[in-house]
Amino acid sequence: MTNSQYTVLIVGMGKRGLHHGTAFHANPRFKVVGICDIDKPRLEAAAPKVGNPKIGTDAAALAKELKPDLFCFCTLPNLRLDFVKLGVESGARLIAFEKPVAMTSAEGLQIKQALDKSRAKAVVKSWPAARWDGSTPFTAPPPAGPLTCSAI
Repeated sequence: MTNSQYTVLIVGMGKRGLHHGTAFHANPRFKVVGICDIDKPRLEAAAPKVGNPKIGTDAAALAKELKPDLFCFCTLPNLRLDFVKLGVESGARLIAFEKPVAMTSAEGLQIKQALDKSRAKAVVKSWPAARWDGSTPFTAPPPAGPLTCSAI
């Protein structure tokens, strides 16, 4: 954490990665320090939208160099375990990724074991974003109670 901001590295700058990146960039508690994607033109287009962080196509190299507080990845499901391990190795305190957590139960256990051996916590986005149209009040589940935020 630098200057009371959590540093963020985002891997995968498709629609979801860019959505997360713009949200982090808009929040003064976070600083996007790096973005990564295998598509360099996509990276170059995304960089100005998230504060012009360091860009690269090699996630491992960026993670090793930047050592983010928060490692966020929005990639294909078959890459979950490798990226959780990379987040742990980079020293990230929080690893954020999309569902599904794993492709198999065995892989899920490997992810848990990797996290248990580290100081990192994980968060998985498991609920679709709210729809902002007239049907929302009719299709939304009942409230589950107050939402709380825990600092990492």
